[in-house]
Amino acid sequence: MRNSNILAVIALAIACLLGPVPAGAGKPSGGGGSGIKVEELVKPAGSVDAYADDINDIGTVAVGAAYWAATWDYRNNYYAVRWRRASTSDPWVAEDLRLMFPPNVDSRAYLVNDAGTIVFLSYNTGHHYVMTSAGAVTD
Repeated sequence: MRNSNILAVIALAIACLLGPVPAGAGKPSGGGGSGIKVEELVKPAGSVDAYADDINDIGTVAVGAAYWAATWDYRNNYYAVRWRRASTSDPWVAEDLRLMFPPNVDSRAYLVNDAGTIVFLSYNTGHHYVMTSAGAVTD
């Protein structure tokens, strides 16, 4: 057995013996506390799956994408989603952002700042888009 394999086995054994370690990643200010705060985000209506990629520093806007099955207007794919809430103690409200783009342009939101400006990527067009908090989209 190679030395690197032996070290990997030893590290895995130690990790198993010590048990779970609390998470220490994420934006410490997102949600007003220190460390990471895990919260359930609701899926947008009609979507099959959803995930978030970023949250603003004040913890009131999260962005990502959701997967929808095919409809007459859209093929099955991931499309951008924004979750908003008034304060960190309020529940998240999911917003389907498909209407912000031309039909069948897939979109994934992956960055958001405190002003609510969002950066998107479309894999099928290869374009990046920016949307202001007012809703104006620029290619």
